[in-house]
Amino acid sequence: MGYSKSTVHKSLKFAKGYSDEQLASLLNGPFSLSWRDIAQNLSVPPEDFLRTYHDSEDLEQFRNAVTQLRPTRNRSTRVPRKTRVELETENTDLRNRVSDLETENAALQQRIKELEGEQETSEALPDSDEETEPAEELSN
Repeated sequence: MGYSKSTVHKSLKFAKGYSDEQLASLLNGPFSLSWRDIAQNLSVPPEDFLRTYHDSEDLEQFRNAVTQLRPTRNRSTRVPRKTRVELETENTDLRNRVSDLETENAALQQRIKELEGEQETSEALPDSDEETEPAEELSN
């Protein structure tokens, strides 16, 4: 057909998303829209697109307004790619942090063993607070 796959998909999305009434509204609007103006804004609900179109005085105002209606696709939250040096530095920092945590973990495990040993020793010894019976009563 001579059209790209993307253009065919956008055409189908437009045809499914817009009613005959909405299409007539586009054709009889205050100024002409190109296919590009429509195709770039298929993520905007038809009602919002048409309202913006009819509320705009000219094409430039429309384009500025409809851009604000498009959902953001990580444009504002996109993190710039890191350089190889930044990634290597980050990797080294993370390896150092892992090493520190492993050392800390080993020290904590050792302390746990020490505390368990102390607990076993204290359980084996009689409590000095317990009252013992007098020796004479034991002989009876």
